[in-house]
Amino acid sequence: MTDDMLRAVAKNGGTVQVNFYSAFIDENYRKANDAQPRTRRAVKANADQLRAAGKTVTYLDDDRIEREWTAKIPRRRSVR
Repeated sequence: MTDDMLRAVAKNGGTVQVNFYSAFIDENYRKANDAQPRTRRAVKANADQLRAAGKTVTYLDDDRIEREWTAKIPRRRSVR
């Protein structure tokens, strides 16, 4: 968006949201991410290990592992 567009949105009480999740922006990234069953297996293995130790599995546990795996997927660099 241009600065003028942002000013118009602000003037009208509007909201601008920014999405940094690559799967919404890059179809190739989404396909690569969907093709990673190892991520789901790693999340499940970690959850099984935590449960076996009598611990609670949290969203942060799953998120940490998912971030490690998704960091391996190349991102397209956009030039504007």
